[in-house]
Amino acid sequence: MIETCKQEAAHRYNTQAQRISVVDFKQYQGSYEILGSTTRREGFTCSFDESGQFLHLSST
Repeated sequence: MIETCKQEAAHRYNTQAQRISVVDFKQYQGSYEILGSTTRREGFTCSFDESGQFLHLSST
């Protein structure tokens, strides 16, 4: 999930996955969220369902 999140964020923010930092990983009942940022301090959240399927990427 973390690698998928980095790839999605890299695509959105037009940067390389190596320039993406994961800040936090949260597990909820039935879903997961990964919080991160770019080297330009652009924050984002990746959401995944309970099976680990990527749902969406949102800016924070």
